Amino acid sequence: KFSADGILEFISANEGQILAKGEHPTVSDIQWDPTGRYIATTVSSFYQKNDNAIWFWNCVGRCLYKMNLRGIRTFIWRPRPPTLLSAEQLQAIKKNMAKYNSQLANEDRMLASKASRELLEKRQKLLTEFNIWKNAIIKLYNKDEEERFRLRGMCDGVHSKQAIVIFLSLEDYYLDGNVKFLIFNEVIKKNTQNRPTSIVFRIYKHDFQSHCHQFKVTYI
Repeated sequence: KFSADGILEFISANEGQILAKGEHPTVSDIQWDPTGRYIATTVSSFYQKNDNAIWFWNCVGRCLYKMNLRGIRTFIWRPRPPTLLSAEQLQAIKKNMAKYNSQLANEDRMLASKASRELLEKRQKLLTEFNIWKNAIIKLYNKDEEERFRLRGMCDGVHSKQAIVIFLSLEDYYLDGNVKFLIFNEVIKKNTQNRPTSIVFRIYKHDFQSHCHQFKVTYI
């Protein structure tokens, strides 16, 4: 019962794995509380004249509080008060446990559905704001179209319009529950005359690592 090292190990009984290790030097008594969620380690004056103390831990091995009490002999948790339910009420609860479990599961599903609906509404709002911003950018982009193609040495804006049309149509097609973020990576390839010949767009999944679709616009 007396331990000079005071090494404590908290083990999961279901999985048989060590959750945590602790240390209470010269610990002499260990008491679990009636709920099974907390534990008290005591250095009793019966075994140790100095450093008498009580340390409180939670069930996963984290020390919550240290109380030094000189001369302490014994520590006992206060017993749980008797239930206010009668024996018939306890029996009825045990008998209808499956019904209560089903009711609580339905309430959990309703709460989860509410959270999902709020998340979808938030995403829809962000998408609407993004579309407004995107349309303003496209409008500004088209405004300078002639000057832009003149500087690039291109004859007209057919290729740019073609790419924008495909961009918009694919955005509507891939906006579903599986693709949470749309990222378009533009890669411009040029020919020997230093003019663009094709543009490659990639639509990435929400993990930003692997793309789920790729398409190519080739200039003729």
